[in-house]
Amino acid sequence: MTPSLSVNGNLCEVWRVAGPEVRLSNGAVKQSRVQYRFCEELLFGSITIEERAIRAQSPAGRPLDGDSEALDEATELAYQEIFAVLQETEHRHLIRIWNICRKSTVMSGGDERYRLFNSARQLAFRNSGQAIVGTVPAASALARRQAAPISIYFLAARQQPKMIENPRQTSA
Repeated sequence: MTPSLSVNGNLCEVWRVAGPEVRLSNGAVKQSRVQYRFCEELLFGSITIEERAIRAQSPAGRPLDGDSEALDEATELAYQEIFAVLQETEHRHLIRIWNICRKSTVMSGGDERYRLFNSARQLAFRNSGQAIVGTVPAASALARRQAAPISIYFLAARQQPKMIENPRQTSA
């Protein structure tokens, strides 16, 4: 949903996995918004959730009060669905995550939206038993100015990766 830099719109992203024996499969987990493709070793997936739809009604059946609760609920729900896919496919080790959400520096509910997003993401990691120190996947967050859904892209593996810290930067 990020506007393409291409003039004609005929642009796509291609990820290649080497080897003639590598077979890719599409995946689907019941009642999940996660779309993914995987092979024996790796899985690449994405999920998009509209905060507006979450704002209208929470999964618990109650209306949500404002932007910050909708962001919390949408973020937790997105990560819960991602973790369910990782569990189902046995690609349990997240390697890399790309988070895209709208107006991350805008204040909402007395706090910055980016801080709210990170708190909800950390809660989802804790609730699903994912590591929050040590083997935490590399992640980035991009902000959109316009109203847009939360989009999360992720890469996962069946085998635990070796995490390497960059000594020239402060670890998150």
